Amino acid sequence: MLQYLSNAFNDPSNPWYYVIGLLFLLAIFGALAVYVIFSGKKKPDEQKKDEQSENTDTVQPNAEQSGELEGTDTVSDPQEPSDK
Repeated sequence: MLQYLSNAFNDPSNPWYYVIGLLFLLAIFGALAVYVIFSGKKKPDEQKKDEQSENTDTVQPNAEQSGELEGTDTVSDPQEPSDK
């Protein structure tokens, strides 16, 4: 019996060889699908956390008065380049 079962893993002329190979492929792609689904569900939560951390890092409206904008150039009226 053991020889018959091990033959399915080694002999391409045995139909069980392809059944077992298909089961392994399904297991691999199933695990990949589960990983993609669970990592996709975590992404929106991570994006919210990233947006919250970016909001705390952004310049406050009163930053000009507190001197936090040193070294930054601001333009009050930007103009588009003209084609001459």
